[in-house]
Formats: sequence, structure tokens, C-alpha cells
Amino acid sequence: MPAFAKHAVTALAARDTFTPRDTLATLTGAVTNLTSNLLPDFLTNNPLPQGFPWGSATADNTNYYDTWPDTGVTRYYTWSIAKGSCSPDGVELDCVLVNNQFPGPLVEANWGDMIEIQVTNNLDEGTSIHFHGFLQKNSQWMDGVPGIQQCPIAPGKTFTYRTRAELYGSAWYHSHYDAQSANGLYGPVVVYGPKNAQYDADLGPVLLGDWVHTDYHDLVDELMAPYPNAKIPPSQNILINGLNPYYGADAPTAKFQVNSGKKYRLRLISAACSATVKFTIDNHSFTVIANDFVPVNPYQTDHITLSVGQRSDVIVNFNQDPSTAVWMRTFIAPCSEAEGQTEAKAAVYYENADTNSLPVSSPGANAYNTYCGNDDLSQTTPYYPITPPNPSFENVIPISAQVNGTHLLWYMAGRTFRTNYNDPMLLEAKLGNLDFPEIQNVHNYGDNSSIQFVIENTGSMPHPMHLHGHNMFVLAEGECTDNNFVFGRSDGVAAADLNNTSKAYGNCWDGHVTNANNPQRRDVQMLLPGHYIVIQWLQDNPGVWPLHCHLTWHAASGFVWSILERPDDIANMPIPSVMADTCRDWASWTGANVVDQIDDGL
Repeated sequence: MPAFAKHAVTALAARDTFTPRDTLATLTGAVTNLTSNLLPDFLTNNPLPQGFPWGSATADNTNYYDTWPDTGVTRYYTWSIAKGSCSPDGVELDCVLVNNQFPGPLVEANWGDMIEIQVTNNLDEGTSIHFHGFLQKNSQWMDGVPGIQQCPIAPGKTFTYRTRAELYGSAWYHSHYDAQSANGLYGPVVVYGPKNAQYDADLGPVLLGDWVHTDYHDLVDELMAPYPNAKIPPSQNILINGLNPYYGADAPTAKFQVNSGKKYRLRLISAACSATVKFTIDNHSFTVIANDFVPVNPYQTDHITLSVGQRSDVIVNFNQDPSTAVWMRTFIAPCSEAEGQTEAKAAVYYENADTNSLPVSSPGANAYNTYCGNDDLSQTTPYYPITPPNPSFENVIPISAQVNGTHLLWYMAGRTFRTNYNDPMLLEAKLGNLDFPEIQNVHNYGDNSSIQFVIENTGSMPHPMHLHGHNMFVLAEGECTDNNFVFGRSDGVAAADLNNTSKAYGNCWDGHVTNANNPQRRDVQMLLPGHYIVIQWLQDNPGVWPLHCHLTWHAASGFVWSILERPDDIANMPIPSVMADTCRDWASWTGANVVDQIDDGL
């Protein structure tokens, strides 16, 4: 039996009154045999006013950025982060595991529950956990980015994350320490909440993650080799719920059981390291009901595009003969760096299908679609409408790859980034110290009510842009190919100095807004090569928040913009003393151990 199979069936360790589901039974439907475990509409040990844990709140009557339930319930989990052997595709690797599992345990909560996760670091280096897409509005210090909100958890030490499920839907968690997630430190999150479309059953998370066969430290060494020898590590395989035999290796295939005539919710989550992926099911189409943590007005498509960190919740009508078996497919789009196997398949069996045989269905017309952009902005209108206000601050931020004298790094408006694990920015801001080193790329937006960025990418690589602590309005996108115009002054008189952030950069945006009264909102938006995106967010969450490309190797190479939001409110923030204690533990450990931080640390 492959090592992965031995780890996969370990039950979720939890301290709670509800019965935890076996992680892989929930996620894959099977490792070596088929099951049909489904997720509930909600966890039922909450008080149930009006029949739901969230009371009378619905998807269309509650602004979830301002109002969320307080259920009085806390979901407790206990995790050990440690190295362990795994072989999700049949190739053995020393992985970074949660409770000896890959993918990590499923985290479940109802909307408004508190989530408390006790994390013990049994690695020989630091670690941290980021709950992707969580707003952290009353727990800004729990965002899990080392050097920004916290010091890393030192080896042998325990740190407890505690946050409220302020939004609902599908998400994931991952390490934000260096590139640990590339070797497995991630897992799914489901927050049950009101429905914005009807379906019969919830098939649960479908994690789509690319995979590498090399220790991430060695890959970072390749990435940070002196110019011109730097190499962006390519994806070598793609997994569905942690499974996909590598070129016929002796490893299991993910399997799902469905019933004919039923509509199922699938929670598609990109836990990729760097790949943009396409998702299809042969001979079936999708109704999209959410993008990231934002329920949307349902729309139809036959394929889903997810860049790193993005999620789409879809409903699939399994309306074929009960003896049907079909392939579920995910494909690494050619805009991604890949060398190896670029397609994963999982078997979907109707109730009377022969589960001892693999499907023989053919891919649909868009199974190998090469377009790397997200669905058209005109399609993706939030179910709860919000009209953005006029921004109080605007900026144009061009992206460039530059050599700093020895290494090739990413720059945003002429600035690159490196974190200081020992001195988190949020803790400094709490003390009133707002004069940060230039390399931390901090920008103080004061008490501005709303910020608007035009981010311009005239280069050849895609960039999934992720903002912590907020859902972004995505106002517009379009072509932006004239490098001389973008990096020259907007009047075209002189070339811009990329190290002078006061320069007026050329603005590719023509001022149009798609769905001005209710534009798309999400926490990751794909920025295509030769394109711009226009994003805006409300400054309603004081803190220090990274805006970064979510490709692991780009984020590691300086592609981070640090947003200092409402520093006067940070001064009054009730940051608990455990944050300082964690820094003392980290300082003690680093006083006796050298931290191998050759990249920017994120």
C-alpha cells in the first residue's frame, strides 16, 4: 500500500461535541474503495433559531461584511505539523503533513461559529497557518502571515489560532511560511451558511492542487539562484483531492458516488502551488453559485477556470442513466510552468455503474481550454448586491521583473518585498512605529474610506492577485501591452524611474466599469499577461494586509505590497499577549539556529 494510503485514513483529531468525519472519506469518496459520504446542510449541534444556526439571515437579506451570527459555539481542532512520507501520485516524497495527513483535515463550522485550532510545530523550522479568505475583522492578528501579523511558530512550540467564521462557503488553509504548502501543508475549509440555489446533496470539497516531487527548499534554491540562472519550479503533476497516479504509477484514483436525477453541490478549491487549472466533468455542465466566499447569481458553463487560491461552488445535475460512469478532469492550462503530467482524472460513478472498472467517457469541448482568465465579469454578479463608493485614494501599479544586481525579483511600482520574521509589522504599528524599512514595502493609507488600484501586467506571466482581510470589488479588466507607455510618464515625456513610486505611470484603464451597480467581489482575481485589472476595497478592517500574487514562486520573489490600514485604530486594537510570547519563543530559537530564508519568506 502506498505511504499516502496509510496516512489518508487517519481520523480528524478534534476537541468538540460533534462527530468528526474521516478526512479522505469526506473528500475523495474513496481511497481504495467507493463511498458516498456527503456533507450536511449545517452542523446540527448549534442552537437552531428559526430552524438554522444563523437564524433568519439569508443570502440576499444580510450584508455579511457588516453582520454575522454569534452562535455561541466554538469548533475545536488539535493539529500537529510534522514531516512524513507521502506518495499521493505514487512518487514518494518527504511531505509537510497535518496530523500525518495529506491533504490536511477538513475544517467545518457554521456561519458565525468560532474556530479554534491548536497548532503544534514539530518541524525543524518555523511554520504558520493562514485561513485563506477569512476577514479576521476582530482578530486581525490571527491572519497567519509571519513577519506581518505574527512571528512564526517556533519548533516544538504550540500556538492557538482563534477566529470567527464571518463569511460562509468554501475555502482552504495553508502554510504562509516560505513555500511549505508546495510540499503538502494545506487542507479544505467549509463554512455552512444560507443557500442561494437549491440542490439535493453536498458532495463536499474537491481540492485541485498541482504537485512537485522535490523538497521545497531545493526548489527555492533554484528560484533564488543568481541571475541569469534562476528557474521558476514547474508543476510536475496535478491532483484531485490529493490523488492522481503519475504516469500509471501504483497509486489510487479519487472516486465519487452519485445518484441519477440528483443535483449535487461541488466545492471546487484551487490549492495549487502555481498552476492555473481547468475543471470539467465529461458530458455534464455546471451552475456556478459562488466564487471564493461570495455567493453569485447562478450562471451556466461547461468548464471552470481556477487560478491559485480561487474557489468556485457549482451545482451539477447528474441526469444520465443510472449505469453511467464518467471522468472528472482537471488540466493545467498552458500559461502555467509545467513539466510532466498535466491532467488529473477522478472517477464519478452513478448508482448502478460498475465500480470495478474505470470510466471510458470522452472529454468535452472545453476540457483542454487554453484561456487562463476567469469568467467574464459581466457574468459574475454577487447575489447580495453592493455598489462601491467613489474611491478616496487611487493608484496605478505596474508589475515588473527586475534584477536587483544579483537576483531576479518581482517589483510592484518599483518596489519589492522581504519579510522580517522576528518583527511583525502589525505589532510595530500597535506600538505606533509606522516608519518601516523600504524592503517591507509598506504603504500607509491612513483613514481613507476606499482604495482603488489599477494593476498593470505588460509581461508574459499570469498573476492571481490576492488581498488579505477583504473581498475586492473587481471593477474592470482589459488589455495593457505597451510597456513603454505603462512605465513612462502618463504624458509620454520621459521614462519612469522604477524606484520612484511618486512617478505617474501610464494608465491602461479607459475608465469603464463592468456592472457598476454590483461588480464582482472575490479575494483572488486573475491578472492575465498583457492585461490590467481594476480592484477596489473598503478600508473597513484596520490592520496590515498583504496584496500579493498567489503563485508561490512569485510571492517568494518579492511580489508583495503591504497595506497599512487605519493605523489610529490599530493603536487601540486588543492584541493578546500571546502574540508577543510567540515572538519571544521565535527569538529564542533563532538565537541558536540560523533561519534559511533566502527568498522573501512568504
